Amino acid sequence: MRYIQRTLAFCLASTIATHGVQAADVRVCNKGDIVLNNLDVNSWKIPKLDAGECTAYFNNPGAQEYVTVSVRVDGNILGFRPKRTSFLLGEGKFTYQVSVNNDRLQLVTVKD
Repeated sequence: MRYIQRTLAFCLASTIATHGVQAADVRVCNKGDIVLNNLDVNSWKIPKLDAGECTAYFNNPGAQEYVTVSVRVDGNILGFRPKRTSFLLGEGKFTYQVSVNNDRLQLVTVKD
């Protein structure tokens, strides 16, 4: 099993090195109508994100379609953990749209 893992890692690294894969520019937007406090999107800590507000873009070579998200709302911690395998977003600009509806946290990734 380790041999397979090492082989896959080598193939991925070789593909990136030879094809010059570009990193995605990503941001986070609050698509809900409540303030999100202590937002954590794939270990990116955002202290406060007002309703309708977006962060600035940042370059992230490891940006994936599905990421882990947690937030504190009214003293409760809500979380989202991807259930599906994710893929790298690649070159371009993308937005992680985060919203809370009926005490349920939702993440949608869109290409801008």
